[in-house]
Amino acid sequence: EQFDAIIIGAGWAGIKAATTLLDAGVSNILVLEANDYIGGRSKSVNSDGTINDPNIGDFSNVPVEMGSEWLYIEGNEMEDYLKDNGFLNGIDVSDGKATFVPVKDSPFYMQTLGDNNTLTTARMDIGEVNDLHKRVWGGFLSFRKELLKGGRDLSYLSAARKYQREVLKSAKDIQYVNLVLAAAEVDYAAKIDKLSLSEHRVFDGYLGKAFQPLE
Repeated sequence: EQFDAIIIGAGWAGIKAATTLLDAGVSNILVLEANDYIGGRSKSVNSDGTINDPNIGDFSNVPVEMGSEWLYIEGNEMEDYLKDNGFLNGIDVSDGKATFVPVKDSPFYMQTLGDNNTLTTARMDIGEVNDLHKRVWGGFLSFRKELLKGGRDLSYLSAARKYQREVLKSAKDIQYVNLVLAAAEVDYAAKIDKLSLSEHRVFDGYLGKAFQPLE
């Protein structure tokens, strides 16, 4: 079988290439994608295992963003597309607070595996979230400073694992630290085990401010 065009990948670039060709009257095209979903790095994984499916049902089916979460340039074609299709209705994109959701303003959910491997998802109480921030994350920031005073320049991952082993007791506290580490990797597009503990801007700066108590 022959095609007028073959597009490798069904990410945003591939999808755009396909729509451009279709708009130009070229319909005999083939899009090849190695994954079993379209979207490329734009990947939302729902609790039920579906990917990039907006029909999540009730709030127990929590979506987790795995990448491609930012549009760094204002006035781009993607922003125009989202506006034209109503995805930005009610959002003032000129307001920095509306263009991203700080972790401190985000709802936290906890999943519990019960009898018969039944997974239950429930939103955490704000007071509990504030306690995790102040006690667990604040404790790590103090732990980090003591390591640096002692001349220990570990990676953030090594320091966090040391903190989890030597200080934290509960699984919930340990998982909260894992959440912070995951958020840092997404935001900085870098592996935590490659970031030096002495790079204080990473945690004391951005994340230190982002993980503030909720109001």
